[in-house]
Formats: sequence, structure tokens, C-alpha cells
Amino acid sequence: MFATLCRSVVVKVKRRRRGAGSLSLGYLIGLFVVSIPVNAIFGGMVWFGLHNYSGSPPLQGLSAMAIVAGGSVLLFFYGNFGLDLVKRWWRLRADRRLPRAALRNLARIRYLQTHTESWSGTLKASLGTKLGLGLDGQRSRGVSRAEQPLGYPEIVRLFRVFASMTSAHAREQGGRVLIGIDELDKIASADQGEKFLNEIKSIFGVPGVYFLITVSDDALTAFERRGIRLRDAFDSSFDEILRVELLSYGESRRMLYRRVIGLSEPYVALCHALSGGLARDLIRSARHVIRSATEHGKPDEFDSIVRRLIRDDVRRKTGALSQIEAIRNDTALLHVLHRIKVGYYAEKELSDLLHDVRAAPPKNQRKPDSEADLLRRELFAFLYLSMTLEDVFNEHLDEDLVRAAADDSHGQCLFDMLASARSALGTNTELAWRLTSEARSAWGLDSWDSGAGGHAHRPRGRPFGVQPSPTP
Repeated sequence: MFATLCRSVVVKVKRRRRGAGSLSLGYLIGLFVVSIPVNAIFGGMVWFGLHNYSGSPPLQGLSAMAIVAGGSVLLFFYGNFGLDLVKRWWRLRADRRLPRAALRNLARIRYLQTHTESWSGTLKASLGTKLGLGLDGQRSRGVSRAEQPLGYPEIVRLFRVFASMTSAHAREQGGRVLIGIDELDKIASADQGEKFLNEIKSIFGVPGVYFLITVSDDALTAFERRGIRLRDAFDSSFDEILRVELLSYGESRRMLYRRVIGLSEPYVALCHALSGGLARDLIRSARHVIRSATEHGKPDEFDSIVRRLIRDDVRRKTGALSQIEAIRNDTALLHVLHRIKVGYYAEKELSDLLHDVRAAPPKNQRKPDSEADLLRRELFAFLYLSMTLEDVFNEHLDEDLVRAAADDSHGQCLFDMLASARSALGTNTELAWRLTSEARSAWGLDSWDSGAGGHAHRPRGRPFGVQPSPTP
């Protein structure tokens, strides 16, 4: 982190100095252009006053006024110009001092410098017919470097000193120092994240330096529970933690319309449902939609494009599932996955595929919580949601129907319900199944039980009616 900060300072200061150099050239050109009329008018007034000062008394008074007025303006103009040059020179000197300190710190981080110095001399004297005296001296000096990093306390001290120096320089320029630490939310457990924070929290608290760190949901939960138990690393390290929620349908719509031109409302709703509210998956889904429409169809062939996108997603997911070691011993399920790969279900409905997957007997009935059983449940929920997406996004979904489904005045937006079910696939498959069933009921579709039988239930209400109550 220290080396990254030093390199960033060198790059940014050099870039600003290049911009300041071009600005100074433009400033000098502008000054030259402005000085021409200033010198002509007010310099002429001074010349007139000096040339006619020895004339008649009225002319002397007029000459004195011209000298005072013209001289004051010239003094203010060139004095202000001189002060500005001094400020620029001082700022340029500070800009040179900061990169030198950064390069010096980089060298101290990478190398251990060893200075050696030696001196040797001889003195010779002889007595005889001639007096002889001799003096011989030799001095040597050298510097050797061996690659060896500094210790942790020394690096922390140097980092805090250099960060304070950089912050002071940034405040003079009207800026501030921001240091981002990403991927901390990818640490497996909250205990490991807390251990990592305990190791780096000694660099926090530098005046004018702000740290932006991504943390996991476990860390956020621990921070929100502060005060219930003893203070932990998350409570003592952060000033504030902000939760970044999943995108709503309105936010996904605004994001896509800023990036993509000509994408109609049904395609925007489809991308939002496929993304699960994640921004990167939203952009990825929009790219897949455009690619599919360009290569295999026309923009108005909504039904075929949706079917191709969802079937490609099913084929990729099931292909990856067949490579997992826990599934390779499940012959019945592997047979169904193989039929998906060879295109057996290309012209069939996803409900047929879901029936066949659920009808395939598991290899071991005695381990309901085994890895193979958990993967089976995940596959069930994923196929159930994919079937729902095909049932919702078809040729009957026009822009008027999209606007009606996007109305959240009476509850949650129906596209947000599908996105929530997609997001829940990665955390709780039973929750994803229930959310998908709620979405199907809201759309007026049959909802399925999550048990082995797979019975369907016809909803009582009409589509876009009153939202069903959450399943207890």
C-alpha cells in the first residue's frame, strides 16, 4: 500500500505539473495581450505627465494626476503579476519536493542501503645528507545496496509521515487523499477479516486521508450490533459503514438508458430480472441481449430472443454442474444433464425438464444435507425461476404491460420480485423457490410446491392484483 501511494503521488504530481506548464504558457500569452493596451494607455499617461510637468500650473496639476493614476495602475498590474509568479514558483518547488520524497521512500522500501568509507595513509622520513620527507594518503568511499524490505514498524511510521505530507499538499491544491482497499469482502469469514483489519488499522487516523474499504455482510452485521457486546475490530476501525443495496427496477432502467440506446422497456425488464439487481450482471445481460438480437434475430422477435437467452443460461449452468465431483456419482441426474447438452429439450418446455430432473432418483436417500442434495435443490430452484422467466417474458409482454408491472404503489415491483428470487439463488434455494412462487402468483401463473411431487396451484387472484402475503 505504501509503494502504491508513492507511485500514485509521482504520477499525479507529474501530470498536474504538465497541466500547470501549459496553463502557465497560456497565462503568459494572455498577460502579453492584456499588457499591450495597459502599457499604451497608462504608460502614455505617465509619459504625458513627465513630459509636461514643467509647463503652466494647470498643466502641472493635470500632469501630476496622470502620473499618479497611470503609475498606480502600472504598479498594481505588474506587482500582482510578480506576486503570482512568486506563488507559482513556490508551488512548483513544493511539487518537486513531494515526488522526490515519494521516490526516496520507494527506494527505502525496496533496498537496505549500506554506506562504507575507508581511509589509509603512510608517512615516510629519512635523515642523512639530505632530509627526505614523504607523505602518501588514500581515501575511498562507496555505497552498496542489498534488496531487503524494512520492518513493519518502520514502514508504518514512514507511511504515516508521507501520507500526512501528501494530505497537506493536496489540501493546498483544494483536494484530498482517498485510499481504496477493495476485495476485503471476498475474505471467507468475518474472523479472518477482523484479523486483517487488526494488522492494518495502525495506518488509519492520518489527518486528511480517507480510507474506503469494501467489507462483507458479516462485517456490516457486526458493526450494526456494536454496543451489544465488547468492541471488535470493525467497531474500532471504521467511522461509518454504508450498505450498497441491489438495484431496483427504476435504478436498472436509468443505468441502461445511460449506456444503451434503443433498448425497449421489455428488454430492460428482462435484463433486470436476469441480473438479480447486480450492476455488473445487468450490463452483461444487456450485452447478451444485443448480441443475440444481432446474430440470431431481429429486435422485434422478443419471444425467440428471450427463449434463446434463457436456454443458453440453462445450458451453461447445467454444463458446469455436471463437472462437479459430487454429481458425477448421480447417474440418473447425469443422464438428464447429458440430454440437456445434446439438445433433447431444445423444443420442449422447461416444465418438462423440471419434471424430469425432480423425477430422477437421487443416488443416496439417507443424506438429505449432502453436497449432492444441496446441488440438486439449487438446480430445482434455478430451473423453476428460468421457467417463470419464459412464462413472463413472452410475446404478450408489451410496454403498457411492463409499466403496469413496474408500478410499485401497491407493493413491490413485480420485476423486483423476480430479481430478488434470482439473487436468493446464491444464498438460500428454499427462499428462492418461495420468492419465485410469489412472483408466479402475482403474475397469475401456477405456483409449484418445492417438494418431490411438484404439484401446481392455480392462483385465485388476477395478474397484478393484490400481492400475496409472505409464506410463513
